[in-house]
Amino acid sequence: MKRIIITFVFIISTLSLSAQVQLLNSVIGTAGQFFTSGSISLSWTLGEVAVKTLSNATLILNQGFQQPWELILDGSTTIQEPEINWSVKAYPNPVRENLNVQFTLENSERFSMEILDITGKKIYQQEAETIMPDQVVRLDFSTYKEGIYILRVVSEDQKVQKIYKIRKN
Repeated sequence: MKRIIITFVFIISTLSLSAQVQLLNSVIGTAGQFFTSGSISLSWTLGEVAVKTLSNATLILNQGFQQPWELILDGSTTIQEPEINWSVKAYPNPVRENLNVQFTLENSERFSMEILDITGKKIYQQEAETIMPDQVVRLDFSTYKEGIYILRVVSEDQKVQKIYKIRKN
């Protein structure tokens, strides 16, 4: 009986040593998206909550962040960064009742805002609204539970977005 158990353990250990490991690229985040256009692709994630690096002699695995991909351009493709002529301050942070979102911009522009909880669930959305230079928008946080929230401010053309981590006490 002892010989059978030892043989069985030996066979299982031999099989496990010869088994292949396959890693799939995946990210667990609260939000994210993938875009592709021709030969260019872009992916982003928000709110990776687990950050840990595991490694051995031949493998490094970074959990919680997107793995790097190579971008190859053929020389005729150009990437233009959008012109950012606005900024946003969100205060006080941490917030108790009202969060002030102050816009600094040269001319009036339209923006939308949304608040996500830590799981990525949208709990507030304000459709595109015209914002004047140096305008302060007040968002009511009094009904939200204590925790971490994400404020997302997006320009009307959706070329630029700013994301802020807000703590509710």
